[in-house]
Amino acid sequence: MKNSIFNAKDYQNLVERLNKLTSNSKNVHGIMSANQMVCHITDPFLDLLKMRETKPALPFFLRPLFKGFLLSEKPWKFGLKTLKLYKQGDDGKGTKPTNFDADKKKLFELAEKFHKLPATFEFGPHGGIGKLNREENGFLMWKHTDHHLKTFDL
Repeated sequence: MKNSIFNAKDYQNLVERLNKLTSNSKNVHGIMSANQMVCHITDPFLDLLKMRETKPALPFFLRPLFKGFLLSEKPWKFGLKTLKLYKQGDDGKGTKPTNFDADKKKLFELAEKFHKLPATFEFGPHGGIGKLNREENGFLMWKHTDHHLKTFDL
């Protein structure tokens, strides 16, 4: 079975690894700082929890292809292009870092809220691929967080 942020063991593993992340952690597979990565991971939580309004970043005909890629059990390669909606840096529209500790605390709060969602929760759309069911959202949020923690060797 796929990993999921809704699975207690998978969730706890992510929390333990996130706890090891510091403002001085070095990215070994990408260009984001630790704080940028924290904000980057936070943005999809905001979207799916309906706390940030997004418009589709991809045309409808590309979404099934992108969805298949994102939800594949195959690990993502490092250095893939990020949708502008979630991209850090001056040319991106992702949430910009403020204070590492505050940003990390927000991520922990949102991840915990997401982990504890009732089975009946109606998710907001993902900015890239639109509406997903609970199983897809659980896997995607686990995979996205896991991927970026690996870029910091965590």
